[in-house]
Amino acid sequence: ENPQSRLIKQVIDVLDRGGIIAYPTDSGFALGCALGNKSAMERIIRIRQLKKHHHFTLMLKDLSHVGEYVKLNNSGFRLMKKILPGPYTFILEGAKDIPNRLLNGNRKTIGIRVSSNAIVQAILEDIVEPIMSVSLIIKGYEFYNCNDVKAVLNGSINLVIDAGHCPPEPTTVIDISGDVTEASVSSASLTFTENNWNIPQVVTVTGLDDFEVDGDQSFTITLASVKSTDLNYQHYDPEDLGGVNLDNDTMPILSIAVV
Repeated sequence: ENPQSRLIKQVIDVLDRGGIIAYPTDSGFALGCALGNKSAMERIIRIRQLKKHHHFTLMLKDLSHVGEYVKLNNSGFRLMKKILPGPYTFILEGAKDIPNRLLNGNRKTIGIRVSSNAIVQAILEDIVEPIMSVSLIIKGYEFYNCNDVKAVLNGSINLVIDAGHCPPEPTTVIDISGDVTEASVSSASLTFTENNWNIPQVVTVTGLDDFEVDGDQSFTITLASVKSTDLNYQHYDPEDLGGVNLDNDTMPILSIAVV
């Protein structure tokens, strides 16, 4: 809970030299590098075998400089301020000065996170820019501690931070890359088991009142990778779902069947 400054300095030195770190967050391990390091970012893409449209995330200490990296209106900022820090990733349109290589190729968006993890906070306290980050997810493996990470990534990254037990946990992804936030859904509301994995389930998506009379607004529900002990399904990426928030200045409820 009280990271040693000497060890934090070692982490920062690795980032400054262009290295990749595996570090704990409030939703499991993540891979990170310095924001401006193109070669380290390309190494992370190879390690994770990411597609070109995958969202990278900027890990920030707080929201004081978020406007330097993304386009954000007042309603979006209020929502982020209300629930961060925590296991949430916000998808927003990148600011005009952000290099294209950091953005989703099709939508020009990027993820924003603020973690409550004390080690993450200590690192970001002493560096100028956010950490360029992605969750540590590799098909067929689970990462609960630094030994798990070393066993799989030994030689591929430069430093693993030992923070004890750090189990992978689901992260709620909230896309507010449009003009306002239109809806939210909790990942905890959907659970597949060996008895119901092939049965469609209904997830309740709650429309959010954005205080603007702007008509019906389309939005996208971005689903996280599946977590399963069955390797045929582990980390399977389902297609994103679409929906429309009917703007009647109330709190509408949409039910969408997920297959």
